[in-house]
Amino acid sequence: MGAEVAVLETRMLGAKERVLVEAEDGTKGWGSRSVFERCPETRVATPRTAILNTGRAIPLLGFGTWKLPGDAKTKAVVRDAIRAGYRARPRHIDTARMYSNEAVIGEAIAEAVAAGDVTRDELFVTTKLWNSDHGSKVEAACRASLARLKLDYVDLWPLGVDGSSSPIPAVFAPRCTGTRAPRRYLVHCPFTAPGPTLEPPLGDTWREMTKVYELGLARAVGVSNFSLKKVDALEGLVPAVLQVELHPLLRQTALLEGCAARGIHVTAYSPLGSADSAAFMKHDGACGRVRARFASAIRHREYLLGGKLLEHADVAKVARSAGCTPAQALLKYGVQRGCSVLPKSSTASRIAENADIFDAPLSPGDMEALGRLEPQTRFLHMQTCVHPKGPYKTLADFWDE
Repeated sequence: MGAEVAVLETRMLGAKERVLVEAEDGTKGWGSRSVFERCPETRVATPRTAILNTGRAIPLLGFGTWKLPGDAKTKAVVRDAIRAGYRARPRHIDTARMYSNEAVIGEAIAEAVAAGDVTRDELFVTTKLWNSDHGSKVEAACRASLARLKLDYVDLWPLGVDGSSSPIPAVFAPRCTGTRAPRRYLVHCPFTAPGPTLEPPLGDTWREMTKVYELGLARAVGVSNFSLKKVDALEGLVPAVLQVELHPLLRQTALLEGCAARGIHVTAYSPLGSADSAAFMKHDGACGRVRARFASAIRHREYLLGGKLLEHADVAKVARSAGCTPAQALLKYGVQRGCSVLPKSSTASRIAENADIFDAPLSPGDMEALGRLEPQTRFLHMQTCVHPKGPYKTLADFWDE
């Protein structure tokens, strides 16, 4: 095996990734990521952060909180993630107004800071703008999220899915109650309110998101569930982050390349798949599509039984080869492609397991094996944003595919 080097920092320069490395003798220097990819005999630890187009670092390992309720158990889980499982600095926590758990996450953060487990500067907090708060409501919505989170700013705030003429589904109905700021603020979806057009238009909402960034309420703003076409339609400030579903069964290669060329970091939600999304979102999801396309394929039989990426035979094979768990293999796949990943767990041991993914990267062969999984399909297809009288009449309209 060649000399070991540690990656201290990564930066995206257009479509090129540059890495600052330190050799065993203490020598440091910048180089191209492609240099290391061409030299598999050189073992390179996976970087723990990426640099956003704002100049700030985002941890590649995050803690997702979708479907975690706003109760005492969730508060304890977030404390576990801060204290034990997510030792990277800063620690990355992802929430949203729609998740109805900002308040308990804020309590967990406040208690962790008071106990000396972490400082505010060691946290990277993302929350998201919900569909009913677009346009002129953006600043007030951000301040309300900050109040619930008990923060002075967020690290990232993303804009989310476009509008539809169908009512907001009951499963997404906000149940939030509850001025300090999130670091990151995202538009959750390109989705607004009932009607044939997007009202208010996404351009208006993005201008308001830019104001939130300029006011310092969010240290970065971005988007979620947007296509590159929708990203390119936004004027002015380039989004710092695009958050989308991404895993070996939805590799999003063209989107990754397009975001790199635009200086936009990609965050992968559902990096382990989302086997329970069919029941939660009331659709057949990926399992139904796989069943239709591969009903006669024996090698996919185990996957077909539950639609679970974690139980895919090829994922298990890579995990055995890499000496890690299937979940760790899937998370390594995401971060080694330069994405931040948002696994979710309510179990302390699994939270700690998910954090242990950086010191032993997957081999090029294992990465290639996961990169061959088929069919490419979504677990979360956003059917709820499609309506015959809305701006998105088909999923192809929504995703611009």
